[in-house]
Amino acid sequence: MCKNRNAIIGQFQYESEDATRLIKNKNPAFLKRADGYFNKMNQYQDSVWIGSYLSLRRMNRFPAVMEANRTYEVSYSANPPMDTSFELLDIYAPYGITVNVQYVTPEIHDIMLEFVENQPKSQWRKIYKNPMQNTGLPLPVSGRYCGENLWNPKTMRLTMYLDGKNSQHFQICRLHVVTLNAIMGILQLEIPLAEFWSGGHMSTFQDHMAAQLGIQPWRMRTVGTFSGSTVVHFFVTENVNTSAGSPSTTSSMSELSAVLTNLRTKASSNSLGFGFNILSFSASLSGPAAQSTTTAKTSAVTVSGQTVTKLGITMIFVVIIIIPIVIAIIVRLTCCRRVPSKVPSSIEPDVIDDGRKDYGAMNMASDISMEDGGKKVAAKQT
Repeated sequence: MCKNRNAIIGQFQYESEDATRLIKNKNPAFLKRADGYFNKMNQYQDSVWIGSYLSLRRMNRFPAVMEANRTYEVSYSANPPMDTSFELLDIYAPYGITVNVQYVTPEIHDIMLEFVENQPKSQWRKIYKNPMQNTGLPLPVSGRYCGENLWNPKTMRLTMYLDGKNSQHFQICRLHVVTLNAIMGILQLEIPLAEFWSGGHMSTFQDHMAAQLGIQPWRMRTVGTFSGSTVVHFFVTENVNTSAGSPSTTSSMSELSAVLTNLRTKASSNSLGFGFNILSFSASLSGPAAQSTTTAKTSAVTVSGQTVTKLGITMIFVVIIIIPIVIAIIVRLTCCRRVPSKVPSSIEPDVIDDGRKDYGAMNMASDISMEDGGKKVAAKQT
């Protein structure tokens, strides 16, 4: 980077905004480019003493020095945060960077622009994703404005553009990526992809689906269409209050679950009213609340209608596996000791250290008595 004397250098920083940002460790994070540039970054650590030990809190903030007008790949060694902020410092427009963030699960995000530094959340401005084109994906990010973005449902990659400071519009380009609770759905329709677009079905898809599900049209988001007849990837977002650009949630997961049940019922019976058959369908809940619900459900196991917690599972493991192994070892040691054969009572064998009987002394004594007896017989004959 420093070999290029004409390079525009600035500071790029991204930070987790999750509630667990000071507890969960997401070290290290990685920043790389297609030309081989690679940067392995560690997060901040708080070494404040609490009583007699360190607090060991870690702030999930990753700063890096980078060159403008480049495309960078951001990845984590752990799962990416649900909510993240990205900002570009010390670079002025028209220079900027393109950032690709790799996710591991299908998600839907709102990109919020904090166009004035330290602006309250209620004044964040929502940046809409690039519109769909007839190739099935949104228009590529071309660096037209701060916050330009798109989501690729196949690669699960979020692409964003950040540019430098511009005193005419905003002081700093700081983007907030907010993950929404939503229904993730995939519909395979019996119609060629070209006809789906040329016949106007794509332009009416969101309104039609919203009417069938009884929700507001803006909650329907189509993120990609692909060939194979026609495969449509879409999301149904929760009812988020966007009147002031605030990402606060006003609905619950129960409402999304009801919409999901309605969607599954109509899709399975081919009663969504498209005018052509539904070849396949899949849908599930995604987002922060969906993941916490799944975690809560999988933290317990149901056996014969009774809930067994993790502690109960541990006790069962100890009783079924550990205790029998210990008993088997004890029995093995007790039953397999070498037991001496019965010794005549007239002979007192020596006892050696390992507990076995030494019959060598007994045999030697019998040999001596036989020799003495032989001598006595020979004397009498003489």
